[in-house]
Amino acid sequence: MMITMMITMMITAIITAAIRYIAWQISILRIYSYITWHVLLFVMVFAIYYDSRHDFKKSTNIIARAIIWNKKYRYRNKVNNTLAKYHESAKKSYFSEIFLPIITVVFIAFILSNHLIFFAIVSSGSMEPTFKKGDLVLMQNLVVQPEINDIIIFKIPQEMVPITHRVYSISDNGIKTKGDANPRVDSWVVHNDQVLGKAVMIKDKPIVIKDVANYFLIEAKSGQVYGPEYNAIAKVIKGIKLMGSIIFIICVVLYLMLSIRVIRR
Repeated sequence: MMITMMITMMITAIITAAIRYIAWQISILRIYSYITWHVLLFVMVFAIYYDSRHDFKKSTNIIARAIIWNKKYRYRNKVNNTLAKYHESAKKSYFSEIFLPIITVVFIAFILSNHLIFFAIVSSGSMEPTFKKGDLVLMQNLVVQPEINDIIIFKIPQEMVPITHRVYSISDNGIKTKGDANPRVDSWVVHNDQVLGKAVMIKDKPIVIKDVANYFLIEAKSGQVYGPEYNAIAKVIKGIKLMGSIIFIICVVLYLMLSIRVIRR
């Protein structure tokens, strides 16, 4: 009798706890969530029970496939990241390989066409021994701020051709110059607007190409400074200057088109 009462009380307590648990679940979760959760729980328990009857072959197979898929997924992401980095670096290399040469060429063409850097022909021996008649002296017109002992090229009305002399003194009236081989200072005064350029100096020495201009020079007694070869070449250069600019622009445009086509590939 006592045992029966104890069993009855235990069953009653279990049923009461189960009912309270179900009531708590229903009060907290919706009925559909409650049913879904227990169905899933039942399916999981049944799957484990069923797979245990087959030595867990199904579970092992599923886990192995999941590991293989994870490895493939990680490998695919790694490949995609590598390709993205390569594509980004390729864009940078395309810029350096395509646009940098164009910028350089255009910059050089701009400098040369505007005579920002040029060679001046020495038509007399007044600057010997620094350079002599027939030499070419490299000049620049980018930064021209004459100072004493600088070598400048200038054009004055008294002379037929530009003169290349050294700056002797600077005052409010203008610039006084002197040839290294001349005993006296030049009689004229050079103003800033008459200065065409200043010699490019390396270790206080101008950049000189020796004896190149002798072919273009003739004796002063003929009434000319430059020979007929120089005049002929000057006419040819003036004639093709416009055509050269057009050809240069066409070449740059074609180069850009071909480069963009290569990038798209």
